[in-house]
Amino acid sequence: MLQKIAKGISYLLHPVFIPSYLVLALKWIAPLPVFYVFMGQKLFVALFLLTFTYTAIVPLLFVYLQYRMNFIKDFTLNHRNERPRVYLFTSGFFLAVAYFLNAKGSVFMPTAVIFTAMAVNILGLFLLNFFDKISAHVSGISGVLGVFTALFFRYADPHLVPAILTILLLVGIISSSRLILGAHNLRQVVIGGVWGFITGFVGVFYFMKL
Repeated sequence: MLQKIAKGISYLLHPVFIPSYLVLALKWIAPLPVFYVFMGQKLFVALFLLTFTYTAIVPLLFVYLQYRMNFIKDFTLNHRNERPRVYLFTSGFFLAVAYFLNAKGSVFMPTAVIFTAMAVNILGLFLLNFFDKISAHVSGISGVLGVFTALFFRYADPHLVPAILTILLLVGIISSSRLILGAHNLRQVVIGGVWGFITGFVGVFYFMKL
């Protein structure tokens, strides 16, 4: 039973869904001057669909293609040698989305910075993967924690505190799930969490020009 719950949590908080969750969270929680207050509903829906398409659907299709071509054994990418190609492909799409958004004007700049930070996160996982199988699940959700923590330090918005505590809880839940499933050991989970938090925090705190 515990294994099934852990597996369900791992699917629900899979790294490919994190950017879409983050865009929705920023819409409703982030300080008003920072994100989508100047967007109409249709424009925000277009942004969300763009995010979901290029950070979830396209990477999943790429993994499926890798499976069909026998480059990977299953969709979980449990083997470390199956991950580098996926990391490079996914980071490329994150950077492409960031570039596109940045080119569309200042209203999209904060989102472009965050997507760039996510791409750096993935590229870091690509490099770390040569030494150990770092948890991408934990790194992804910890990146979100870093983003919201940086926003809190920059804007001192008390409305961010419940969000930060909730995300921190999710970091603990997904970390425990990965350990229960035996997908990673404690070192791999901790390194993923630290690396994800650093990329999210630094990207927002130091490079978001608002």
